[in-house]
Amino acid sequence: MKKIILIGVLIVSMIALTACEQSTEDWPTADEMLNNLQKAGYVITEGDKVQVGAVKHKGYVIIAEKDSEFVAGFWGEDYSSAKEVFNYWDRYQTKFKILVDNTVYCGTKEAIKHAGIDLK
Repeated sequence: MKKIILIGVLIVSMIALTACEQSTEDWPTADEMLNNLQKAGYVITEGDKVQVGAVKHKGYVIIAEKDSEFVAGFWGEDYSSAKEVFNYWDRYQTKFKILVDNTVYCGTKEAIKHAGIDLK
């Protein structure tokens, strides 16, 4: 019985420590991402929604391109919209796609770096 409790405590501790690895500083705000990409010379498109099928998910959208580099960010009104956009952005087939609360980031490694997203 003690062994089971000890294992349970160990698992909960590992989960808690893993969740603490990333801080909010790892994720740029929309303004920070926009400024970072402008300074890096990206061509930027901004919007206020992402359409997935017949549904328009409201939020702030940044899509930026420079040569073969690409990055996009979506700051949705709620987690459900962010999750839908996260799944929809599979079409970009990028190596990096991140969902954090109501925000989605995706892009190439270099563009993610230029956007100010800290991939640890």
